[in-house]
Amino acid sequence: MQGYQQSRGPVQQQQIYEQQSFQEEQALIQYYIYQDFQNIINLLYSMKAIQQYFVNEPNHPAITLSINKVILQLNISNSIHYDLDKEHKGIQAQHCIMEERYKVQNMLKSFYNEFGQGQQQQLINNYIQNSLQQKVSIKQFALQQTQDFVFNQNLLNQLIPQVEVIEQQIQQIKQAKYYRIPDQYEIKNKAIDFQNQTKYKLQSIYPKTTQFNPTDVRVTQNMQQNGGSLIQNYNNIGDPNLTASGKSNNQTYQKQY
Repeated sequence: MQGYQQSRGPVQQQQIYEQQSFQEEQALIQYYIYQDFQNIINLLYSMKAIQQYFVNEPNHPAITLSINKVILQLNISNSIHYDLDKEHKGIQAQHCIMEERYKVQNMLKSFYNEFGQGQQQQLINNYIQNSLQQKVSIKQFALQQTQDFVFNQNLLNQLIPQVEVIEQQIQQIKQAKYYRIPDQYEIKNKAIDFQNQTKYKLQSIYPKTTQFNPTDVRVTQNMQQNGGSLIQNYNNIGDPNLTASGKSNNQTYQKQY
């Protein structure tokens, strides 16, 4: 009996180790899925605010750029979910990924009335089809064409601290081996905050007294001096979650593995 008790020690330790390893893996999976989901909803709310602000100027560059911002995030989301499938092949991990994707799909139903049957709804459908299915393959959407603008160095300076915050959050989750999943009301409230700050930025950058005219050289030059777009100016709005910053964002995600 004593020998049996002694033989159980290493087995129990292995079981505890495996359980803790999966808890950490599960928390990271949840973090990436829900932070990405929050970013998509934030940008859709922001896009809606921009479209409403320029309702009489459907060709305003800020509208096109807000759409491109969402498309970039959809491309990042597709890459994240593809990598999740590729990196987490265990049965428990695969079950966790599918369960969280299913939960996100259910949460999305509460946003259908918010966006109606317009362009935002189509973008949501793209998100579901390309990132929330049982198996995800790489599918990247092309950006809409817009004017060329001068690169704003301040944008890069904004992204660097955001990447550092992401890495800090990931390290905290690894240590705690836990991630608290937000409910749909938290997701929506953060998106509304993001939208309100977008409205404030809109009024600051494009006062209502200034109407956009594509042939007005002064307006175009002013937009270039301000970083080229509203998109660049509101990159630092809201929580420093996974940002739609292109390849650097996806590299940050992959590096943590």
